[in-house]
Formats: sequence, structure tokens, C-alpha cells
Amino acid sequence: MIGVVGVIPYTLTLQSNTLQSIELPIPLPVLLAIQIAQNAVMFAVLTALGLLLANRIGLGAPIIEAWLNKESITEKIKSILPISIILGVIAGALIIVLDVYVFQPLMLKRVWRTN
Repeated sequence: MIGVVGVIPYTLTLQSNTLQSIELPIPLPVLLAIQIAQNAVMFAVLTALGLLLANRIGLGAPIIEAWLNKESITEKIKSILPISIILGVIAGALIIVLDVYVFQPLMLKRVWRTN
């Protein structure tokens, strides 16, 4: 939800010319509130469904489950933290490598071809 709210200024900036040239059937703040509520409901339903299905196949959210069962989450965090950090660093490095060596050269070729 933080991402949904955080992207609103960006999308409003991108759509500023369109928003100025059309007349909306409802005020913009009301439209934004409806969109945020719609996303909240959608994320809540899909998150609940994901957690339900994850438990059926042996996956889950151990920290949330421990918190809901009023158990200590410290042990759960300690067991998950090292692998999370390692995978996060690997994923970040992979994104940087792909960006620098694959995507930027392709984008530069395309930019130079169109000019």
C-alpha cells in the first residue's frame, strides 16, 4: 500500500496534461481515494488467498504466523535473516549487472539508432 500511495505523485505528473484537458466526472481527490481503497481491498484479498494457499503447499509467513499465535518472533527472524540478506545481495547484484551490461547498452543502441 505504501507503493500504491507513493506512486500517485508520479502518475499525476505523467498525466498532468491529460488531467488538465478533460473534465472528470468526480473530483480528483475522491477518485484517488477510491483507487487507494480499491487497491487495499484487492491486496487484502490476494494476500489472504496467498497465505491460505501457501500453507497448503508447505510455504507460509512464519513471522506473521508466530505473531498471530503470540509466540516469540525473534527466533523466526534469526532463522530467516541470514538467507534473506544473502539472497537480497545476490538479487541486487544481479539487477545491477544486468542493467549495466545488458539493458543500458541495448537502450543506448536504440537511442543512437533513432537519432
